[in-house]
Amino acid sequence: MIKIAVYGKGGIGKSTTVSNVAVALAEKGLKVMQIGCDPKADSTILLRHGKKVPTVLELYNEKRQELKLTDMVQIGYGGVVCVEAGAQGLVYAGSGMGSIHAGAEQALMRAAAHGIAVVRSTRVSEGRVLAANPKWDEAGFICGGNLNPQKARILLQLALTCTKDTKKIQEIFDEY
Repeated sequence: MIKIAVYGKGGIGKSTTVSNVAVALAEKGLKVMQIGCDPKADSTILLRHGKKVPTVLELYNEKRQELKLTDMVQIGYGGVVCVEAGAQGLVYAGSGMGSIHAGAEQALMRAAAHGIAVVRSTRVSEGRVLAANPKWDEAGFICGGNLNPQKARILLQLALTCTKDTKKIQEIFDEY
């Protein structure tokens, strides 16, 4: 089994490139699965002639215990198996009080604008992440408090099973 992961800045053609490589490999006779992890859940849309593949998270929220593996996969062009994981939230591991590097700020703002819960956390072993920038607060960024990025990720996953409202998620982070 060969696994290929592609990551990079938005708008540089990752989804197009991956879809083309997937079809090329499928046409060579290989079994190919493309798993999209983009918050927009659109990396497999090219393989499905513009038809969106529901994300695993959307399907789980809808079907819960009734969800089957066959519900999650769609067959795309060239027989490529398409799955969209989707994303409802992300944790940014900053420095100090969860500072956001200027290069990452625009991408995080865009994610928040698309309804993705953005949690600011810190890689520093001591200290608390608090509200630090009115622009981030306005965008709905969640302060991770005393939680390191790993713990913030777990709490965010749990919070997203209850609500997508960033103010309510912030209350959960404040409590725990």
